[in-house]
Amino acid sequence: MVMRTSLQNTVTDLLKDKLSEGKTLCFSVTSGSMEPQIRAGDRVIVSGCRVAELKAGDIILFQKGSIFCTHRFVRKLDSDLVIAKGDRQTGFDTPFHQSQIIGKVMAIERNQRRIDLRRPKLQQRNNFIGQLANIQWTIYSSAKHIQRALFKNRHSTFLIRMILSPISMIIRLVNHKIFINDNGNRIK
Repeated sequence: MVMRTSLQNTVTDLLKDKLSEGKTLCFSVTSGSMEPQIRAGDRVIVSGCRVAELKAGDIILFQKGSIFCTHRFVRKLDSDLVIAKGDRQTGFDTPFHQSQIIGKVMAIERNQRRIDLRRPKLQQRNNFIGQLANIQWTIYSSAKHIQRALFKNRHSTFLIRMILSPISMIIRLVNHKIFINDNGNRIK
């Protein structure tokens, strides 16, 4: 469980307040965990959202300890925990409380161009990637049970990585088909 300081709570609450007023906020991305869709150096435009309205594949901004993270929403668990994943990662983020979600990414800015994620074609592709990530989560959960049974609680991630890698590669291939290169041209 991630414990947040009062300062982190204050910052998160201020951001959520601004977003709940209908405003959008812009954040610079410093990591490549969502490449190729979102690259280090891109800026993401975030608006407020309700967790109940999120669909698998939506890209969210959430607080992870002392940093803000932009990853793909995979699913909400029975409790108030949320599963998210970076497209470049084989594994998933540690489940976190839904209150850590700041908002939903609506657009990406790269090289003075805006990629609107609300466009129907991009929504369809993001939803498809989200469904793949959901399948990957289901397999991951099952593989964890199999791993415990086979390896008697010894840490062996080989089996899980072997099972999840093909789906991660499909997600990367789908992403490569739809996004913009460094010159601002659409990748076909």
